[in-house]
Amino acid sequence: MQPIRQGADQLEIHIIELPRLPSRGSPEYDQEGKLADWGRFFRAADDADLEELAMSDEVFGKAKEALDELSADPYAQRVARLREEGLAMYRMEMGEARRQGEAAGEARGEARGEARGQQAVLIQQLEFRFGALSDQTRETLDHASPELIRAWALRVLSASSIEEVFM
Repeated sequence: MQPIRQGADQLEIHIIELPRLPSRGSPEYDQEGKLADWGRFFRAADDADLEELAMSDEVFGKAKEALDELSADPYAQRVARLREEGLAMYRMEMGEARRQGEAAGEARGEARGEARGQQAVLIQQLEFRFGALSDQTRETLDHASPELIRAWALRVLSASSIEEVFM
């Protein structure tokens, strides 16, 4: 038995991203027609834009009246104010979190760069004092902590052999 799907072939869902709607005056805007007008209505920056739309079409006039009634309601005003305050707080928190994340990333990057630089200097010192380094020595250096690299860099100054450096 097949389920009955009356009207299923008549139903359409359109998802519209308001920021992607064409701007007023562009050739694409004229092609979009009512859709662009509704986008303008929902994204209106000021009352003049809403008023112009309301004068151009009765449907927009009724929508503006409903919006005005809603805007006059104290409860709706409070909800809107709380929403705006919440959005402002969210933006501030996200900005602060972004700054903290960037600072932490910078600090990690600087520490890694400093460690690589110290390792490069140690390699130069070792090669200058003891000649070419073996693959095993290079691997040891690659896996060493920054603290070990610093300790070895001090030892290389007084060591008589490469083995003494890594003791």
